[in-house]
Amino acid sequence: MKDQVKDYIVSHKKVLSIAFLCVMVIVVNLIAALALKISIVPVCLLIILEAAMAGCLHHVELWVHGLVVIAQIIAGVLAHQVLLMVLCAVIYIFALVVLQVFCEGDHE
Repeated sequence: MKDQVKDYIVSHKKVLSIAFLCVMVIVVNLIAALALKISIVPVCLLIILEAAMAGCLHHVELWVHGLVVIAQIIAGVLAHQVLLMVLCAVIYIFALVVLQVFCEGDHE
């Protein structure tokens, strides 16, 4: 049974990673709307920006990603929305992981 589950996960990891990213986006939207009382439109724009940044920066050095996450959290502190920016940083990091899964066979 465990081998079947492991084989299924390995053979469908791209679909599963996209599905998990979609679930994370929905959870961030729900947290922002219900707990933080922020309209969904700006949150969706932030998530789109996170995906765009991840797409543009997924081949750079690891320390650059650390700087991006630190800058996001500092922006959250300055805007008094730390939780929202931490959630956006999580979306950014997971979008990078999804991009690495999709580019796994490609080498420059």
